[in-house]
Amino acid sequence: MVDALLDNGAKVVNIFPQSGLAKRSKEELRNYASKKAQFAKTFMDIRVNEVIDSDFIGATYLVKTENGEEPLFAIRSSQANSPKSVDDRRSLWLGALSQSHTASLLSGLY
Repeated sequence: MVDALLDNGAKVVNIFPQSGLAKRSKEELRNYASKKAQFAKTFMDIRVNEVIDSDFIGATYLVKTENGEEPLFAIRSSQANSPKSVDDRRSLWLGALSQSHTASLLSGLY
């Protein structure tokens, strides 16, 4: 999914704990570095030195449509390769950024 977003001009910000790199294979690290180089202006990462609270493990997509709407899609879930890394709660959110519950979700992330 991230490849498709990048291929279509999306800006992607990947936030992860610094220790997460140690869990990746050499091939995964090579692929990640290649993507960062290929999309240097639109693919950024932010490495943090603390543990990320399980409420924030997942993905958030904020899109601006051609007609100016800003829908937000967010999912809270663990990685497929590490399903026991967070509790079993899974959540999905979808809504316009103009809706108060969606705006409050985004403000909790930033």
